[in-house]
Amino acid sequence: MRQIIKLASVTKIFSNGETIGRYNMENLTSKKDTHHMNWALGEQFQDEALDSTQHFVRITFDIIDDPIRGKILTEKHIKVADTNDVETYEYSRQGDYLIMIGKFLPIKPSYPKRN
Repeated sequence: MRQIIKLASVTKIFSNGETIGRYNMENLTSKKDTHHMNWALGEQFQDEALDSTQHFVRITFDIIDDPIRGKILTEKHIKVADTNDVETYEYSRQGDYLIMIGKFLPIKPSYPKRN
């Protein structure tokens, strides 16, 4: 997923789902598009992600007391094939822009070794 994000800009489109309280989310990129249809906030669903694998996805909307970021939309992905591979994306609005912050677990930092 990290490689896909590096290579392509992502356009996110949110719309109302088929029933009240349900939503659609489209991720549009130059490499691949995904369409998550008719989901509800806080419910986990399984669907194909931008990396072409199946993910468990949960989307929540949290109001926090951060004066800069304000309201946060959180999109959490857990790969079906490897439940230890977790990706969390946080979105906040700043003016006309939707700002995304990605968190990937487990994070394994590497440092250059001196000989």
